[in-house]
Amino acid sequence: MIPIGALLDEQNQGEEVWTDSPYRSESIEWILQILQFLSHIHERAYPNHPLAAKHKEENRERSQVRGKVKHVFGHWVNEMGLS
Repeated sequence: MIPIGALLDEQNQGEEVWTDSPYRSESIEWILQILQFLSHIHERAYPNHPLAAKHKEENRERSQVRGKVKHVFGHWVNEMGLS
């Protein structure tokens, strides 16, 4: 996993962060808030603690957006012969 600090640099011009649940923690959420990024990090379920319906729906919405972006980047990588 790439450290979150490596993803957030001065060249990152977006105001939102979209990533998987391994990046979710109180400290990362705090850092994103301080840096004024809007967090769209997936919620994570734990053994014997399933996600609430609200969190499942939020993850589903996030996945729809992330999936579209990942397909575009995947296409670029394939076109450049980097896969």
